[in-house]
Amino acid sequence: VPSGSRVQDLVSLIDIAPSLLNWVGIEVPESFEGVVLTRRPKDRMVFTRSSFSPSKTSVRQGHWSLHRDEDGRYALYDLRTDPDEHHSVAIQHPDTMYRLSAALERWASGQVQRPSRILTNEETERLRVLGYIE
Repeated sequence: VPSGSRVQDLVSLIDIAPSLLNWVGIEVPESFEGVVLTRRPKDRMVFTRSSFSPSKTSVRQGHWSLHRDEDGRYALYDLRTDPDEHHSVAIQHPDTMYRLSAALERWASGQVQRPSRILTNEETERLRVLGYIE
């Protein structure tokens, strides 16, 4: 990636390690989820899981963003028209909703659950102030 250039494609923090390894000539282990930034597939899906609520997951692909909340409800957003993700368009785009939710469930079923702990009241309030939780 040339200095000062902007990558317009979807990237993730998990891409940093494989990219650095590749750029210094070290083979990237197959177990790495990320991709080398100079070899990004165009239709890539990027998955996330909330550290604070492991049942909250999401997937992005292109201009689509799908979120699954703690109760298993889905919300689909078209980032071209709703970049702040306020208005779900799941009903208007059932095929996209189904395709992304199936991919998200497959990904989530293969993830290792980290041990969790109860947050203190002070930690909860700090996260609330920062906007991470409601």
